[in-house]
Amino acid sequence: MAFLRSMSKPDVTPMILGRGVYLRNPQPGDYGPWSDLRGASRSFLTPWEPTWPSDDLTRTAFRRRLRRYQREIREDQAYPFFIFREEDDALLGGCTLSGVQRGVQQ
Repeated sequence: MAFLRSMSKPDVTPMILGRGVYLRNPQPGDYGPWSDLRGASRSFLTPWEPTWPSDDLTRTAFRRRLRRYQREIREDQAYPFFIFREEDDALLGGCTLSGVQRGVQQ
């Protein structure tokens, strides 16, 4: 997973390509589609996540989320991705590779 270490460089935005989809780091411009999708998916997400703060879908909360993502990447602890449909670049969801441990486990 050495390719993931490159994510900490600000000028690099890795993209992982799949069949009809691609994964990339969340970016500030993703706020609108992210907020719409997350709001529409709330009933599905609620059992799997901690209690949502009252401002969860605000732009300010999204910026806080992006800062946390960057910290986790920088500390080599987690790698968040948004999933997009290749055909129209629609945001479909997200996933995070977390619990990264380096050293003997690697």
